[in-house]
Amino acid sequence: MKPSLIFYLLFFIGITSSWLLIQDDDFNLLQQSKTRLGREGAAEFFYWEFQDQASVWAQAPKGLTGVQSFQDSLERLLGVAQFQQVVEKEQTQRYPKDSLLHVKNGDHYNAMLVHTGAAGKVRPMNSLEAQILNYQLEKYPLLTHPTEFHAFIAYYPDRKTYRVYFASSDQPWPPKPILLI
Repeated sequence: MKPSLIFYLLFFIGITSSWLLIQDDDFNLLQQSKTRLGREGAAEFFYWEFQDQASVWAQAPKGLTGVQSFQDSLERLLGVAQFQQVVEKEQTQRYPKDSLLHVKNGDHYNAMLVHTGAAGKVRPMNSLEAQILNYQLEKYPLLTHPTEFHAFIAYYPDRKTYRVYFASSDQPWPPKPILLI
C-alpha cells in the first residue's frame, strides 16, 4: 500500500470519533428521495433531497457497516495501540504553522492546512457526512478498492430542504462533476 494512501486513511479515521445508535426517528439518508441525473459506465450522478431536521447534523450513528468495516480493518492492520495513537494524532490541530513550509506533496499540504489550523477544523463527522461516506464505502471498501466521490450539499431556505448532489464511480478518481454542476 502506498504511503500516501495510508496517510489519507489514517487522516480520515482521525476525524471520526464516538458513534451513537440510530434511532427510528433519526435521519437515514438511504430513505430520502433520490433523483438520478445520469450514468456514464460505472459512474453515477444523482441527488438526494430531504427536509431540514436536527438529526441530519447530529453525531454520526453507529451501525454504518461500510464505515465500521473500514475502522475495524485499519485497527486489524495497524494493531490496537498504533490505531489509537494515529486516531489521537489525527484529531489534533496542534502542528505549528511553519510545518507547511516543509511539505511538498499537494495532498499532504492540504491535510496540514487543517492540522495547523490555517484552514478548516478537525471535528467528528455528523450524521449526514457519515451516511454519505458509508454509501460509497458499502459499494467500494476503501482498503481493497479505494475510490473518491463528489458530494455537494445545497440548502434551499424557501423550502427548508437540502439536496446532496453526489457523483462516484468504481475508479480511484471521481468522475468529472459536470452533471452535478
